[in-house]
Amino acid sequence: MLTGLRGALDGPVGTALQKRLGDQFRVALIDEFQDTDQVQWSIFDRCFGRGDGRLILVGDPKQAIYAFRGANIHTYSSAASQSGMARRRLGTNWRSDGPVLHGLETLLTGAEFGSGIDFTPVGPAPAHEESRLRLGDGQPIIPVELAFADKESLELETRSKTVGAGIADQVIDRYLVEHLIDLLDHGMIENGDGSARRVDPSDIAILVRSHVVGATVAAALEQAGIPAVVHGEGDVRASAAPGWSSSPKPSVAATAWRYLLEAVADPADARRARAAAVGVFGPLRSPVDLAAVDEETIAAFQRQLVDWAEELRRSGPAAFTGRIWAESPVVTRVLGSAGGDRLMTDLEHLGELFAVEFGTAPVSPDRLIGLLDPPSGSQEDGGDRIGQRRIPTGAPSVTIMTVHKAKGLEFPIVGCIGMHKLDGCKADRSYDQTSGRQVVDLAKGADFVQGARNEQRDESLRLLYVALTRAAHHVFTCWIHEQNSPYAPLTRVLFARDADGSIDLDFYRADKITPPTGEAARGQLEALAARSDGTLGIRILDADDLAGAMPRWQPGQTATSDTDAAKTGASELSVATLSKRPDRYPSRWSFTAITARRDHQTFHDDAPTESGADEGPDAVASDGILGDVEETAARASETPVSPLAWLPAGTAFGTLVHAVLEDVDFISDDLVGDLRRTLVAEQAVRNLPLRPAGPAGSVDGTGEELLVDGLAEAIEAPLGALWGGRRLRDVRLADRLSECSFDLRLDPADDRALTARTIGEVALAHLPSDDPYRPWAEGLAGGRFTVDLSGHLTGSIDLVARIYEADGDTPRFVVSDYKSNRLHPAGQRPGPDDYGPDALVKAMVAHDYPLQALLYSVALHRYLRWRLPDYDPAVHLGGVTYLFVRGMLPVVPAGSEEQPPGVASWRVPPGLIAELDARFAGRSA
Repeated sequence: MLTGLRGALDGPVGTALQKRLGDQFRVALIDEFQDTDQVQWSIFDRCFGRGDGRLILVGDPKQAIYAFRGANIHTYSSAASQSGMARRRLGTNWRSDGPVLHGLETLLTGAEFGSGIDFTPVGPAPAHEESRLRLGDGQPIIPVELAFADKESLELETRSKTVGAGIADQVIDRYLVEHLIDLLDHGMIENGDGSARRVDPSDIAILVRSHVVGATVAAALEQAGIPAVVHGEGDVRASAAPGWSSSPKPSVAATAWRYLLEAVADPADARRARAAAVGVFGPLRSPVDLAAVDEETIAAFQRQLVDWAEELRRSGPAAFTGRIWAESPVVTRVLGSAGGDRLMTDLEHLGELFAVEFGTAPVSPDRLIGLLDPPSGSQEDGGDRIGQRRIPTGAPSVTIMTVHKAKGLEFPIVGCIGMHKLDGCKADRSYDQTSGRQVVDLAKGADFVQGARNEQRDESLRLLYVALTRAAHHVFTCWIHEQNSPYAPLTRVLFARDADGSIDLDFYRADKITPPTGEAARGQLEALAARSDGTLGIRILDADDLAGAMPRWQPGQTATSDTDAAKTGASELSVATLSKRPDRYPSRWSFTAITARRDHQTFHDDAPTESGADEGPDAVASDGILGDVEETAARASETPVSPLAWLPAGTAFGTLVHAVLEDVDFISDDLVGDLRRTLVAEQAVRNLPLRPAGPAGSVDGTGEELLVDGLAEAIEAPLGALWGGRRLRDVRLADRLSECSFDLRLDPADDRALTARTIGEVALAHLPSDDPYRPWAEGLAGGRFTVDLSGHLTGSIDLVARIYEADGDTPRFVVSDYKSNRLHPAGQRPGPDDYGPDALVKAMVAHDYPLQALLYSVALHRYLRWRLPDYDPAVHLGGVTYLFVRGMLPVVPAGSEEQPPGVASWRVPPGLIAELDARFAGRSA
C-alpha cells in the first residue's frame, strides 16, 4: 500500500492527489517519526511538506530501535536537517524525578547514539523536582544505581580475566532478588498529597534484551517468591529462544499436550499410555512412580484414554478439553507447584486453540497434534497474535519485558538486566548513504562489515538509552566483566572515558572497549558517581553475593511507616465508603442491543413484526396499519408499485440491499449496469433466493431483475423537503459517507445515570407538541423498557449526505438509513397509503427507529464538531430520513412532494442532539 501510494504520487495524477490530501489536512503531525522509513517520508513530504499547510514531526532519534522492522534512523536525520525545517526541543521530562534525570545526565553526558545524535539534558516537571521514592524512615533511595562485579571483586581463582557466564548469571540473580526485596519491604512512593504507599510488585519492571534473558529472570524471581509475569515472551507453542532462531523448541505445555494426545490416538499402546501417565494429565507424579506402578493403574488410565478419545471423535475439542479439566488431576497438580500459574495458563491456552480451530466438529487426535508445532521464523515480536503467550495472573506482579516492548511505556521502578554484554556483530545489512537504501552485501566486503558494525553499535546504545529512561523514581542496572562485555553499550558509557572522566568519542566509537579491572575499574566508577551529587550510586558485588541460599520475599512482614500500617493489618478493618457511584453495567452498546430490552407485548401490538434492525423473515403487516388484504388489493389496482414490492422479506434480503447501495455510485452514467454488476458480485458470496411473489400477471421479470430495477427507481426517487427535492441520484461520491461507523464513549455523570428513560425525557424537553414522534418519546420517558447505558456506543450509519444550500457555500448533513421492511401484505399489491406518512410513522415507532435516529445524529454531531470549521448544529445538522425502499417511486403522486412515499423525514431539533451529546459525555447540557 505504501509503495503504491508513492507510485501514484510520482505518476500522472500525483500533483492532483498531493493537492487533494494537502487541502483536506492542513496540519499533519507524524508521531514517533524516528521509526519512519524512506517510503513513508517521501509520502509525508510530498503531501504535507510542500504546500500551504504545516508538517510537524515528533520524534526522539535516541529511541530509534526498530531497524529490524524497517525503521530507518537515516531517514529521520535527513528530514530533520533539510532546509526550512524549524527545530524545537522539548526541555521538560514529565515522567521522571529530578534526581533520576540528574543521575542519568551524569552517566550519559557526552554519549553519542548515532551520527549527530547526542545526549541532551532535560529538566523535571515542577511537581517532580524532588525524589518521590524513599525508605520508610524518610531517607531517600539512590535514584540511579549501578551494580559492578569483576573477577577481582568476586575473588575468583581462575585463569580467565573475565567472569564466566554461569557465575555472572548467579551474581546478577542474587543482586536482583536482594534489591527487589529491599524495595518491596522498605520502599515508599509519595502520592503527591503528603501521604505515601508501599512499593508494590506491579510498580517494578525488569527490562531485558531478549526473551531468553527474560525467562531466566522470571525463574530467579519465582524461586525467591516474588510474583512476576513475562509480557510478550513469545508463542505458547514454543520455548524461549533467540529471536533469530528458525527452529524454536516446543514449550513445556505443548510437550505435555503432545504426550497426552499421542496416547489418546492409540490408548492400547502401553508405551504411549505410560508416557502420558507421568505427565501433568496422568495419575503418576514422576518417572520414579512409573517404576513401581502396578498394571491395573496403567490399565485404568488406558480406559480413561479410550473415553476421552471417544469424546473427541464424537463432540469435538471443546467437550474433550472440558472432560480433561474435570477428570484429570492437572488443575490441582499444576497450580500446587512452583510456577503453576504460568503452566496452567499455557495449557488452557492450547486447549482453547484446539476449540478455536475445530469448534465442536469431530476431529482426530492427530489433527490436534498438528496445531502444537512451534511457528517457524523470527519470534522478535512474540509470535503470531493467536499464539501470543498470555499473562498468567491478574495479581500484582513484577513486569518482565524486552526493551523493544517497553518503548513508550513508563514504570515507577525499572531494572535493566543484560546490558553488560552483547554478542559480536552480525553484519548482514547496512545503510547506503548514496542510494538512501538498506542494502545486503553478499560478499561481506570490509567497508560493508564496518558500516554494519557501526550501525549495530549505535542501535545497541539506543536500546540502552530507552531502557534507562523508562523509570519515574528509580532505575538500576548491573555490569559484570564477561567475555563479550567489550561489545556492550553499557561498557562504552562507563569506561570509554579520558583522564578527567569525560567520554572520549574516539575510544567510544571503537569496535570494542577493553574495560579496566580491579581497583582501576572501581576507581573510575566511583569518580563518576562522585560527580553526580548523590544521584548515581555504585554498588560493588563481592564474594558474599555468591554465598548462601537465595533469599525469599515474605510479603507484609515489614511495616515501614504509620501510613502503611493499614496494609500490614496494624489497624482495625472498617467498611470502605465509595466516593462515586460504581459503573455496574459497562458494555458495548448498539441500537440493536438497546432495543433488545424493550417489551414488545405492551406497546403497539398491532405493529408489523420484524427480526433484527431491518426486517424479519416474511414479515406481514396486520390490520392495525394496513386493513383487510382483499380491500387493499381492490383499492390499489392502479397505484404505481416499486418492483421491490414483489421480492421476499427478511434480514438477509435487507443486508443484500444495504451492500448493493453501499457500493454503487448514484450518479453513474450506467446506473442499472452498475447495480447489476454489484448484485452479481454480492450474490456470488450470498446466493440468496430472490423468488418474486404476487398476484397473477402483476410480476414481470426475475428476482434479480426486479431488485436492480427497484433500486434504480429508489435512487431516482425524490426525497422530499428535507432534501430540497433532491434524489439519491444527485449525490456525488464526494458528498456521501457510506456505512459511516462510529464508536462513542458513554460516560454518564455520577449523579445522573444514563438510561433509555433519560433519552426519552431529553427528547420530550425539546420536541414540539405537533412532532409526530412525541408520543414515542412519552412512552420511552415513561419507562416502556429499562436499560442502563455505560461503556461504549457503536453503530454504522448507512448514509451521511452533504447537501449545499442555494448559496452553494453552506452545507447541511442529512443522516439516512435504508429500510427494506415490507409494510404491505405479502404477495399483494401495495395500496396508496401503505408507504404514506402515517404508515411510516407507525413503522418507525413500532421498531424504535427514532431512538436509532437520535443515536446516529449524536454521532454525526460529534464528527462535524471535530471536522467542520465554524460548526453550528442549527445550521449544519440537516435532519434524518429513513428510506423504506419498497415504497420509493421515481414519480410521486400529486400532493406528496413534501413527504414522498417511502421517505420518513424527521427534523430533529439541534438542541436535542446537543443535550444528548452532553449527557453521553457526562456533562451538563
